[in-house]
Amino acid sequence: MSDGLNWSVWDGYLGMMPDKKLSEIIGCSEDTVINRRRKLKMPAYTNNFIDWTAWDEKLGKETDQSLARKMDRAVTTVQKRRRELGIGAFRESGHRGKPRKIEWEAWDKLLGTAPDWEVAKKIGCSIRPVEKRRAKLHVPAFNRHARIDWAKWDKELGKARDRETAKLIGCSLVAVEQRRGMLGIKPFSKNDRIDWKRWDSYLGKLDDRTVGSYVGCSLSAIRRRRQKLRIPAYMSPDAQRRLIEKLQGFAS
Repeated sequence: MSDGLNWSVWDGYLGMMPDKKLSEIIGCSEDTVINRRRKLKMPAYTNNFIDWTAWDEKLGKETDQSLARKMDRAVTTVQKRRRELGIGAFRESGHRGKPRKIEWEAWDKLLGTAPDWEVAKKIGCSIRPVEKRRAKLHVPAFNRHARIDWAKWDKELGKARDRETAKLIGCSLVAVEQRRGMLGIKPFSKNDRIDWKRWDSYLGKLDDRTVGSYVGCSLSAIRRRRQKLRIPAYMSPDAQRRLIEKLQGFAS
């Protein structure tokens, strides 16, 4: 029954549920679903969903290993996402693999005045050379945590991107990330602000991409909401007619 499937109806479900479950809903073999998903280079369904909204902007701006530790994920997960978005890896060395020489005389005055990662970003190197140079000069590590009155700022955590909150407080990004994580507050996502009561009536009546453009959110956010409400994907009248004709052909 897989021949002649109208994949425009089902492509939006690929990777959003196990291949076997989707094949049962469509009424085709599991291999048919797997082959279609692989053809479109879509990853298989996994329960380990990652909200990349909070992490995409950091890809390539630090090593994959460092970001993976912050996310508590495998390094390969970060590498795969970075490559999917066409973002180059963070480089710790210059041409031909030789470490880039750092003119420390121009940077020593910054050591300890900001988190090592911020200093490294300004220099354009990895965090390790900064840590070694600071230790060599016996410069204490930057620490502004003790001066932050978190009772005043805790209510702001998760309401905006951590970087924006850090600027508002006047502290490092790491300080905000660590405090938010300690309190178990999820990172900010623009999808959290969606008034779904206003938009639910449009789901399935227009294609997901169009609804997403009106709502101002990602295509995947629309798909997840529609599937949560068990609303079928939009199908144009012509597509419906063609599908009915094919189904009638199978039944005859």
